[in-house]
Amino acid sequence: MTHQAAIAIVGTGVTGQSVARFLRAQNTPFVWVDTRDTVAHIDQLKEEFAGIKIGFGKKALDKLVDIPELVVSPGVKLTEPWLKPLVNAGAQVISDIELFCRCYTGRIVAITGSNAKSTVTAMVGEMLADLGDVFVGGNIGVPALSENALKSDIAVLELSSFQLERTYSLAADAATVLNISEDHLDHHGTMGNYIAAKARVFDQARFKLLPENQKTLFADVNAVTFGVNEGNVQVQGQAITFNSAPWLSLAATQLKGTHNALNIAAAASLASHLGASTQDIQHVVDQFKPLAHRCEFVASIEGVDYINDSKGTNPGAMQAAMVGFASAYNRIILIAGGDAKGASFEPARQQIAQAAKVVLFGKDAQTIWSQINDVTSVDVVDDLEAAVQIARSEAVEGDLVLLSPGCASIDMYKNYLARGDHFKQLVSEVCHAD
Repeated sequence: MTHQAAIAIVGTGVTGQSVARFLRAQNTPFVWVDTRDTVAHIDQLKEEFAGIKIGFGKKALDKLVDIPELVVSPGVKLTEPWLKPLVNAGAQVISDIELFCRCYTGRIVAITGSNAKSTVTAMVGEMLADLGDVFVGGNIGVPALSENALKSDIAVLELSSFQLERTYSLAADAATVLNISEDHLDHHGTMGNYIAAKARVFDQARFKLLPENQKTLFADVNAVTFGVNEGNVQVQGQAITFNSAPWLSLAATQLKGTHNALNIAAAASLASHLGASTQDIQHVVDQFKPLAHRCEFVASIEGVDYINDSKGTNPGAMQAAMVGFASAYNRIILIAGGDAKGASFEPARQQIAQAAKVVLFGKDAQTIWSQINDVTSVDVVDDLEAAVQIARSEAVEGDLVLLSPGCASIDMYKNYLARGDHFKQLVSEVCHAD
């Protein structure tokens, strides 16, 4: 089988499994390895993929020699010592999205950015619901190589920089980079590399959408732009205009904050280009509920609101949340920290200065403290529980306690979902505290 295979899968996670199912359905011979010696889901793999041999451990990498295409787990750096020689020898690293694009015949909406990808992707999917069989997935939820995606009329895909740097055949009907801020520098090395990976979403795209205030980062991209009181699509108070003409109302939306108004403007622009009616778009704007862990309202206790933005895993997301809520509350007590992934909080100093108090926890708390302690009152604590306790003691009626970490969660939690759930649990305990 090794000699017949022209493609190999590296990794047995969700993406690797979706690729294996796809290749098996296509009757395409492949090699499958995982650099780990074993994985917790080994029994599930043996049951579902009976008859397919999976090699584990570093020795299994020998099977990859002379295989022209490698589908490597998205989080693996292209500079890994075991991978670099294979690339230098002529192997091309591709993504699951590359395989999807090669065979998909429907229309594609491609959405990327440092923040808000999931919210905009989900919103666009709902706005397009009346135009046929719409698949929503990619980096959010269901992998693109699922059977439902391949059979759909329209695929609305959230794409990560990891996926885009390994995709060559994407030709989206509509594409956007929603925003850019420091993120994944531990993977890409430089902001230039990170921006270049994001920019690949525009390769061969028919309709391109960018925020007006960041279009200079993509100087060679001819795009429609959106922004607050600027761009082709403008957020103006409780309304959205297109080329200065009234278009949509924000009066009934449940998505609060300026950053969410921009998300709505972006989603509406993409959906409109695909053919969604203004009526359908407005209906979604009015009815769409915030996704869990993304500026999610948790509770109001003694006049203090608690909001869970655990999905804010980079400083840019935290900045957006601070700006979005600044005008709605007397004061903000910000809870932040975790694994900064090499990003600096220096660019966020202006927004952090708007917080009455910042409570930091996690792996990089001390480093973040050194970057922001002179702009507002900053405490460093051991864990999220201590952070919530301090925030509770500081907050008074009319304030907001905002968990928007600006960091990944993997230093203390399985993922951002677990961190957000823990925050909600702690807030619930505060609700019932004497």
